[in-house]
Amino acid sequence: MEGLKNYGHLILNVLGLLALLIMIEVIVFKNNVRFDLTPEHKFTLSPHAAKILDDLKKPVEVLVFTRDEDPRNPALRDLLWRVRNQQPLVAYRFIDVNRNPALARRYKADAYGLVVVESEGRRKSTSNIREELLMASILQVTREEKKTIYFLEGHGERDPKNTDRQQGYSSATSAIEQEFYQVRPLSLLGGNDVPKDATAVIVANPKTDPRPEEFLKLEAYLQRGGAALVMTDPGGSSALTAFLARFRIGLPDEIVADSEYSMSEGEPLTARVPNVSDGSLITSTLDSDPVFSYTRPLQQLDPIPGREALYRELLATSPSAWAIPAKSGQIAPSEIDYRSGYTRGKRVVGAEIVLALEAGGNPDQEFQEGEVVPRPVSRMIVFGDSDFANNFFIELLGNKDLLLNSVNWLAREDQQIAVRPKRKAMGKEQFYVSSRQSYWAFLLATIIEPAVFLGFGIAVYAWRRMS
Repeated sequence: MEGLKNYGHLILNVLGLLALLIMIEVIVFKNNVRFDLTPEHKFTLSPHAAKILDDLKKPVEVLVFTRDEDPRNPALRDLLWRVRNQQPLVAYRFIDVNRNPALARRYKADAYGLVVVESEGRRKSTSNIREELLMASILQVTREEKKTIYFLEGHGERDPKNTDRQQGYSSATSAIEQEFYQVRPLSLLGGNDVPKDATAVIVANPKTDPRPEEFLKLEAYLQRGGAALVMTDPGGSSALTAFLARFRIGLPDEIVADSEYSMSEGEPLTARVPNVSDGSLITSTLDSDPVFSYTRPLQQLDPIPGREALYRELLATSPSAWAIPAKSGQIAPSEIDYRSGYTRGKRVVGAEIVLALEAGGNPDQEFQEGEVVPRPVSRMIVFGDSDFANNFFIELLGNKDLLLNSVNWLAREDQQIAVRPKRKAMGKEQFYVSSRQSYWAFLLATIIEPAVFLGFGIAVYAWRRMS
């Protein structure tokens, strides 16, 4: 009898434990509690996607044309579940092509894996769905208009279609287009002006001097509320230097070298930029510092009477950086010797400018986050490096986010400024160890840690000898 009683208690305890586990499972499922412990947070929406979804005002439907045994289905279901959980206006359906051939023909789904995004009669189809491509499709079917970004050409600038790893900007173009912009070339020679549909103009390191009338056209565009992103390298166009001086930006004829923040055992001309502004949306949302290579410093100039332009630093090197005169010619990394006449200290390598126009714009309010800014004002960003956005560097650390945040700020699409999902590719390693970090790792592992254990051992030995 006593045994039956004990068995009864055991059964009740097991049932109670099972009931508790079931209740915990129900609570977790109802409240969508998930813990993403992967290093790259692959099962969590990026802040960029979350911002886009939070600002969504229209219902969106996502149709996935697939087959039941498709190995891509679990990953797609998980992504769409996260999107739906973030924004209830997004609905999704998985459609078996083999069981719904008429519906597949209607949407022209002639291959497994086609994803169709619809909203209020607008449709976008893609076959290679990832988080960033899904967000681009949602923007395309919900945004009222597609804005245009122009790349100035005709003076040896970076080519937005060039696929060369070192010189090309094709990856930057693809990234900008995924933010739902269209990219076009711009020539200001002859009778061409900046088009009226220009959201922003990118001037990517002209190697020869644009003509004075081209700068007049670009300034006229800025004076009517335009926006520009200017990237220049050491030894760049002297005419561009004179043009930027009108907007309180000086370009000393120097090259920045920072051996403490360069890659471990790497050249000092390519280094991480550790000082980013917390007061700007462009840089405050970066989760990693950008990497600049062969960089030209910027300098704030005195205000020009009659022109109200506010200047703010975005990026600066560490105080350990050196400024090397560029007039000595192209300096190879092996030739750098820090001789007298070189100056050491923090150097600004990125800045933003807000220019008040004649009609009464207020640049002070432009720098106040979250506040409705009266128009008209124009915006400009200047970086002392153009390599950070090329096909080789753009995937390193915070480079892509820096470029896209700059474009979105210039386009006044502040809701799209956030950290995007990171994509590792062969030959592009996200793990970046600076010379300073390498030095401290060596010091801790080779000297400090053995010294601590040696001291502890000596103390134990002495204590045992005395006892």
